[in-house]
Amino acid sequence: MRICLSVVILCVTICACTCKQVGYEIRGTLSGVKDGTFVFLEDVFAGKRADSAEVRDGKFVFKENEELKEPKYCRLIVKGEKLNPFGAKIASFFVDNSVMEFKGVLDSMPAILEFTGEETGVKVSGGATQELYNEYLSQIRESRLRYDVLRHRTGKIFTTKDKQPEWSFEEKLQMEGEMRELEEKMYRVGEEFVKAHRESVVIEQVIILMVERWRYRITPEELNNLFGYVAPELSESELMRNFKERAKKRVHQVMRGMKYYDVELVDTGGNKVMLSEHVQPGKYNLLDFWSSGCVPCRKEIPHLLEIHEICGDALNFISISLDKRDDRWKKAMEEEKMPWTQLCNPDGFYGVLKSTYSIPAIPFSVLVNPEGRIEYVNLHGTELDKALVDLGIWKH
Repeated sequence: MRICLSVVILCVTICACTCKQVGYEIRGTLSGVKDGTFVFLEDVFAGKRADSAEVRDGKFVFKENEELKEPKYCRLIVKGEKLNPFGAKIASFFVDNSVMEFKGVLDSMPAILEFTGEETGVKVSGGATQELYNEYLSQIRESRLRYDVLRHRTGKIFTTKDKQPEWSFEEKLQMEGEMRELEEKMYRVGEEFVKAHRESVVIEQVIILMVERWRYRITPEELNNLFGYVAPELSESELMRNFKERAKKRVHQVMRGMKYYDVELVDTGGNKVMLSEHVQPGKYNLLDFWSSGCVPCRKEIPHLLEIHEICGDALNFISISLDKRDDRWKKAMEEEKMPWTQLCNPDGFYGVLKSTYSIPAIPFSVLVNPEGRIEYVNLHGTELDKALVDLGIWKH
C-alpha cells in the first residue's frame, strides 16, 4: 500500500513539473472600478479583440485554453459609462502561456492617448515574457521619470515676449541639454538590451518604443542596425513583420540625414510652385507646417517671429499651410504678419503632402541643412532654440 501511494505521489509530482500551462489565464484586480464595468483585451498588432470580462468586486479574469504559438503584445482597455473612447484607460503588456497577475488602479492608469510604454499604477507579473520586459522598463525607469519632469518644466511652446517664463532662457537650454543626454542614455540602454536578448519577442516591443520615442532623432543607419540585431528566426515572426510594415509607413519617410522632399505647392498669388524654388541652398531652412484653424500652430507663431528676428539671414523660413480654404489661409497670414515665404497645400491635411512627410499632426516642422538634408524633425519651443544654438544659427 505504501509502495502504491509513493508511486501516485511520484506521478503527480512528475506531472506537476513537466506539464506546462496551455493558453493563458490573467487574474486581474482593478481598484476604482464600478461593478459591471467591462475590460477588454486587445491583440495590438493583430488589431483585434482577444477577450473581454466583467469586473465584479474589483476582480476579473481573462482565460484562453488554446496554446499560443508565440507571445502576444496586448492592450487592456477599461471602458465605463463616463469614459469616452479617447478617455478610455489602458495598460499594455506581453501575454504568453502562463498564469499571470494584473494589478491596477484606474485613476493612475494613463488614458489611451497618453500611452508611453510604462503604465503608471499597473503591475503585471507571472509571465516569463512580461517579466523580461519589466526588466527593460526598470533599466530606463529612473531616466524616463527625470526626463518627464524636465519635459513638463520646459513645455512645448516657449515665448519670451508675451509673458515672463517660469525659467530663464539659459535654464531652459540647460534642461534641454540634460534631456538630450537622457535620451541618449535610454537609447543606448535599449540598444544593449536588444543585443543581449536578440532571440526574445520582447525586443520587438523595445525597438518599437525606441523608434516611437526617437522617431525624429534616429537615422536610417541606426534603424537598420536595430533590425540587424534581431535573430533571423525572430525577424520572420508575425510581430516583427507587422512592426516593419508600420516602420516603413511612419518612420522611413522622414529621418535625419535624408534629403528633403520636393513637392508642388501654391504661393500667395495662386501660382503652382515647387518647394525647391524657395529652399535656399547653402543655408539652414525651416519648413513650418500649420493651418489657420490650428490653435497650437497660432500660439507658436510669436515664438517663430522671435527666432526669425534673432537668427536673421542664417535661417530661411518657409511656412506651408494645410488650409483647404484659400480665404482662411490669407486671413490668418494677414493677422499673424509673418515676414517670410508663405506657401499652401490646397489638398489640406489629408493630401499628398501629409503622406509624403508623414505628418502625424500640426504644428510640424522640418529643419533642412545647407546640403538639403533633414537635420531635425518636429522641434518646438526650447528644443528648437537649443538646436539652433548648437548649430550656431542663434545669434545671441
